[in-house]
Amino acid sequence: DDNDSASVIEHVKQMIRNFGSGCEFDDIILELWDLVPKSAPNDLEKFQFKTYNPTLRRPYQDINPSSIQPWTSSRVTLLGDAVHAMNPVFGLGTNNAFQDAELLSQALFNYSSEDPISCIQEYENEMRKRSTVDVLKSRSAALRMSTPVGLLRTFIRNCSLKFTNFILNFLSIFIK
Repeated sequence: DDNDSASVIEHVKQMIRNFGSGCEFDDIILELWDLVPKSAPNDLEKFQFKTYNPTLRRPYQDINPSSIQPWTSSRVTLLGDAVHAMNPVFGLGTNNAFQDAELLSQALFNYSSEDPISCIQEYENEMRKRSTVDVLKSRSAALRMSTPVGLLRTFIRNCSLKFTNFILNFLSIFIK
């Protein structure tokens, strides 16, 4: 239950057990999670903190963009993050905003006073098809990047990123 602090805390602890590195540090983190209050204190005066905020799993839920029903097109439309927010992975959000602007400008060339909304509807239908794929790609990549992998894999990943950065900087000296 996402609204029950005790079950959220137990879920987090289970994720640490499943995906942790298996070292002593995992045990320390589990002990720290045991200190988190699982319900509101009876007497806030005796509570060690000024306020109590329940532990929640996800204040925002992931929604598959293809599950959203088409809306009624009107004279007002959206583009970029206003209509399909994405993680900054791969720069897909920025690219989609530019593609939306291009697609909207092309659709507006087909404006007709007899059916003024059809060009907006054309833009929105095409934008939904294109951006849904990128929203799912971005989400998948962000989840892969944030999944706990253990200390050794984290160390290898960080070293390879630093090495790649070093090589690129080194090559930039010779390539202008």
